[in-house]
Amino acid sequence: MAYDPVLAERIRAALADHAVVEKRVIGGLGFLLNGNMVCGIQRQNHLFVHVPESDMGTLLKRLGAKPFVMGAKTMRSWLLVEPASIKTAPTLKKWIDVGLAYVQTLPTK
Repeated sequence: MAYDPVLAERIRAALADHAVVEKRVIGGLGFLLNGNMVCGIQRQNHLFVHVPESDMGTLLKRLGAKPFVMGAKTMRSWLLVEPASIKTAPTLKKWIDVGLAYVQTLPTK
């Protein structure tokens, strides 16, 4: 398994009030709402979060946040959050809520 099953359960708990769908993604697991990815797990226990591109600068100032890079490409509107910054349920939920708020503004796929 390429992703941390404990983190997956924690994300499921944080998203329990939303009709999300889980989908395997390259090297991890993604959580989608209305066909748009909210967040997911990458590299064992890193959280990736879909965020408004206009908020990237502000969000990158949060502890543990960095650009999400796949190969040589920096992904627009995506952040990678280090495990130390999502250790508690409230800190994890805070990041997931950023993704939820953004995805709820997007058209259904």
